[in-house]
Formats: sequence, C-alpha cells, structure tokens
Amino acid sequence: MNRFKNLIPAAWLQLDARHRRLSILLLAVVAVAGAVVLALWLRGEHIRLTHRETDVVNDLRVMQADLADVGRLKARVAPPRLTGQPLQDSVVTSLASQNLALSVSTLDAGRLRVQGSGDFDTVVRWLGNVQQNHRLGVASLSATRDGGTVAVDLILSATFE
Repeated sequence: MNRFKNLIPAAWLQLDARHRRLSILLLAVVAVAGAVVLALWLRGEHIRLTHRETDVVNDLRVMQADLADVGRLKARVAPPRLTGQPLQDSVVTSLASQNLALSVSTLDAGRLRVQGSGDFDTVVRWLGNVQQNHRLGVASLSATRDGGTVAVDLILSATFE
C-alpha cells in the first residue's frame, strides 16, 4: 500500500506542466459534465414527482368524496316495509305517476304480481324506483322486448332479502 501511495506523487511529478494542465482540464470537463447530467436528472425527477403528487392529491379527493357519499348513504333511513293493501296501493300509485298501464294483483300479504306492457325505458326506470323506494325485490321476472316496448310479468316481494 505504501508503495502505491508513493507511486502517485512520483508519477505526478514526472508529468511536465503541459500534461498536468491537460489532466486538470480533463478532470474539470468530466466534473462539469457530471454536474450537468446530475442537474438534468434531478430536474426530470422533480417534474415526475410533481406529476405524481398531483395524481395522488386527485385520488385523495376522489376517496374523500366517496367517503362522504358512504356517510350520507349510511345516514339515510330506509322506508318502512309495507304489506297487503297499502303495498298494492303504493305500487299502483307509482305506476300511475309514470303513466304505465300495468295491472297489479296481490298474491299474498308480501307479494304482488305486475303484468302488462309499456315503454321499455319507463318500465325499467319504474322498476328501479319501486325497488328502492318501496323496499321491494323481484322474485321472478319475465320480459319480452319488442322494439321500444316491453311486455312484463313479474312478481315483487316485500320480504325479498
């Protein structure tokens, strides 16, 4: 190891002044090039991290909005379950509000049979609303679509879980 330490200063002294200046210049060029490359890399990383931070902030806002929706939905009170004649009356009223001429008959205290035909989009919208607003489930469904109309035969159940 001592021999190697002694070799470097001896070799340096043997170089004449011109070669020493070239060596120093070469080292300076390599150092400047390294600094430029490092600066460019750091700038690119800064830009990448800034974009990533923006994406994370946007994702966080979406999650906060979703959490607010969950809290809002948990606070909702479910409508009371209806059975018998009040259930049939509420379904007939909802059909009338959508201008649908479907017939409603009671099968038992918790089940209704709905038959008839109407505009497809209106029937589907009505069915979604009646399930949500009256806590009814579809026990059975038969639907035949013909163009813009649909013929349905379905059984709605108040005890559907």
